Amino acid sequence: MRPSKWIKVSAPASIGNVGVGFDVLGLAIKQPRDEVWLRQSTSLGVNIIEIEGDDGLLPLDDKKNTAGIAINFLLEIYFQQTNQKIGVELKLIKNMPLKSGLGSSGASAAAAVFALQHLLNCFTIDQQLEACLFAETRVSGRHADNVAPSLLGGLCIIQSMSPLKVLSIPVDFNLPIAVIHPDIKISTKESRNQIPARVSMVDCVNNLSKVASLVYAISSKDPVLFARSLNDMIIEKYRAPNIAGYSDIKDKLMEDADVGVAISGSGPSILIAARDTMHLVRQVHKVKAHYEELNIELNVYLKGVDSKGACLVE
Repeated sequence: MRPSKWIKVSAPASIGNVGVGFDVLGLAIKQPRDEVWLRQSTSLGVNIIEIEGDDGLLPLDDKKNTAGIAINFLLEIYFQQTNQKIGVELKLIKNMPLKSGLGSSGASAAAAVFALQHLLNCFTIDQQLEACLFAETRVSGRHADNVAPSLLGGLCIIQSMSPLKVLSIPVDFNLPIAVIHPDIKISTKESRNQIPARVSMVDCVNNLSKVASLVYAISSKDPVLFARSLNDMIIEKYRAPNIAGYSDIKDKLMEDADVGVAISGSGPSILIAARDTMHLVRQVHKVKAHYEELNIELNVYLKGVDSKGACLVE
């Protein structure tokens, strides 16, 4: 028996929290995207045969890599349903920087899960989400605000963690956002340890208000309201010091009332929102000039929101 043909899937990066929705909101973006190639193999188990673009930093061990962990989770369900065991081979192509605040580990899990579902066509969306969450939990902590948008696309609301329930809202208009990634490494797991267990009622009320207005901005297709809804009062104060230059450039950009700035996930990537595309480009130029002065290199992503999530690569 020969191995089957490769199933090629890509999954988008994501903006965890979207500023004000810690562990509740996640937004998929069109660029960058990770790819997973999967095929049924002649031997049992999960074999990650190659990883590109990670500079040798990610494990090939399927028990330590989010793609392999998620696949193993679903193969156990498949065995329980069919009493059959199968094997698969994986190739991972990492097109997004690691420890970037863009949900790199979640994107790998989402792409792998989507590929296995395309092969076997027997898993519910809840099972696919649970597999992604299980993998993310093993690697960086129990949060679904990256894996959900990477799998489903659009703006995702984590309604419940136990059981896992996710609402996915398509973003079917041109939302002018940019994501800027300074070349700084931040571990999600370490960053989460900096967050206190208790927060003030005043800050909590502020964020609840902003979460509601942000979701309304998406449903009403209002980019200015979206930008004005990003200012977090709970988490950012603990994470901003980890990102060189962030507080200074945020203060400068937010002199314009129609600009929103937030940390993407645990950072260092930065989300910028504006009233229109030209307005956004002007803000991006300011950020680039700021980080040039600090001698920190940047990647800039301007493709906007991805409403498809994980999908086949032609």
